[in-house]
Amino acid sequence: MEELILKKVNCGIRAVKLGTKTPEEARVGYWLNRLKEINSVWYEECFDNYLKINKMYKQKIENMR
Repeated sequence: MEELILKKVNCGIRAVKLGTKTPEEARVGYWLNRLKEINSVWYEECFDNYLKINKMYKQKIENMR
């Protein structure tokens, strides 16, 4: 189960980074919460990556306006 959740988180982060999905569409937050229940170490690492990508996504949206 842990591997599946990690895959979902990583694929969601990659989709946001590539611009094919929004953070809401990728449901990264949902999968991060599930991961937190199982493995807090992986959660923190993935959460840091998600924050970086989310910040880049928001800047990209702001630049488009």
